[in-house]
Amino acid sequence: PSLTSKSDLVELGYDEDKIRVIAEAADPIFTKQPQEKIAMVKKKYNLHDKPYILSIGINPRKNTQRIINVYRSLKNNMSCSLLLTGSPTGITLKQEDGIITTGHIPKADLPALYAGALCLLYPSLYEGFGLPVLEAFACGCPVVASNVSSLPEVAGKAAILVDPYNEESILKGVQKALVQPQTLIK
Repeated sequence: PSLTSKSDLVELGYDEDKIRVIAEAADPIFTKQPQEKIAMVKKKYNLHDKPYILSIGINPRKNTQRIINVYRSLKNNMSCSLLLTGSPTGITLKQEDGIITTGHIPKADLPALYAGALCLLYPSLYEGFGLPVLEAFACGCPVVASNVSSLPEVAGKAAILVDPYNEESILKGVQKALVQPQTLIK
């Protein structure tokens, strides 16, 4: 689905001439959402009126521990929650003030969760494509993503790209997204 995946396959010994890149696209359900729908879904997940940063996937490859560490630094200066979606895999989470875990989210609820978020925080260590980036874009959600693997290819100049191994870089990226969300959305 990306030039990055193609390159990875070539490194493994596959014939480059036999590989065609066919980029993925967000499902058409991912669009800007009416405020009523956003409010309904936020209520369903006990988000109420508190702003939140959205993260998709809970596992080491999605960089969950660094996301949590960055959130801890961020919440010292602002009132927001961290919404972690998905089922934890390869990581143990402790209950912590301000961090909301949802488990699996039905696809029908995701557009409103994206649309209601301050930003999507997606500093994944590796992605073959990174569909959540496009889903967030389609819903009008600013994106902070990794500057590694396929994510720069997918995000282009529409996201803030950060070093996923550097918590300070991730923190600065989130702070920048929160200051200029409309610029990113455009």
